[in-house]
Amino acid sequence: DPTSGATTQMGTLGTDPISGKPWSLSGDIVFLANSGSPVGFATVRVTTSDAEDTLIEVDVTKVKPGTASTMASVRGKVVQKASGCAAPTSGATPAAGFGFKSMYGIAAYQDKVYGFSHQGDIVEIDNTDGTACLLSTIPSSAFAGAGVTTSAPVIVPR
Repeated sequence: DPTSGATTQMGTLGTDPISGKPWSLSGDIVFLANSGSPVGFATVRVTTSDAEDTLIEVDVTKVKPGTASTMASVRGKVVQKASGCAAPTSGATPAAGFGFKSMYGIAAYQDKVYGFSHQGDIVEIDNTDGTACLLSTIPSSAFAGAGVTTSAPVIVPR
């Protein structure tokens, strides 16, 4: 409420299908207009000690007052792809399966989600399975969010 400052819960992020524990937002969520078919993505984790974040799709139609889950689907753990990544512009390429965490900023464009971590990693995340390619590491930049447009085109797998 912009007048009083009171907050209203607009759902939950669902639960981790492996542990059964509730997801917590790792740091950021992005919603896109997607030509009239709104879509959302979030990076989540169960605990702050998780080795990597998980990418989920948010069902925008379920974002309303209450405690119902807004999760549409789990895309997958944000881990380094085994192949198909170009060499990052800085730093060494991590081994396949290396987990990226603390994605405090995310943005989306076409079939990719871009993550900006608190460790300074910039990663390109495939929105079908959560696998990622490290694009660059800027250790002096502890990202804490991402500025995005809601009108970027998104290709959502179905």
